[in-house]
Amino acid sequence: MKIEIDLKDMLGDEYGNSESLAESVHRQVVDKLATTLKEGIENKINAEISILIQQQIKDVVSTQMPSLVDQLLNAEYRQVDRWGTVQKENTTVRKELVKAIQDQMQYSPKSYNSEKNIFTKSVDEAVAEHVKQFKKAYDATIIELLHKEAFEYAVNKMSEKLGLSVAKR
Repeated sequence: MKIEIDLKDMLGDEYGNSESLAESVHRQVVDKLATTLKEGIENKINAEISILIQQQIKDVVSTQMPSLVDQLLNAEYRQVDRWGTVQKENTTVRKELVKAIQDQMQYSPKSYNSEKNIFTKSVDEAVAEHVKQFKKAYDATIIELLHKEAFEYAVNKMSEKLGLSVAKR
């Protein structure tokens, strides 16, 4: 079996221009090195820019955020209900936060657990846990007293049957 390879087909272009094998290897090595260096430089530049941007964002946030938050909390606006009706009085985010917290901090038992606010759920869970602990201690005390009285009764009955006198405790 004989395999022939015509390098003109491999190293030539559609116009008939051809390059030598050394020129082709040189060109490909240079192209690969240029591409690799370009990508490496781009990645390095992107990483350094990213670090600088993150530092600038941290600096701006630490200096500007307190005043922005204060402005946002105290800026007045008018509320709109679910049908688009504008309310008559102005309010602020701070007032609405206080109102929402006060509304949520009221104990209001409901029929369904999904209707309860978080404060009601927390109080109910705390009460349930205390009742559970009390029930456990109460049951242990009752069982202890029951065993004690049952043993005393059994000792007394057995003493009566055997005709022994047992000192009362």
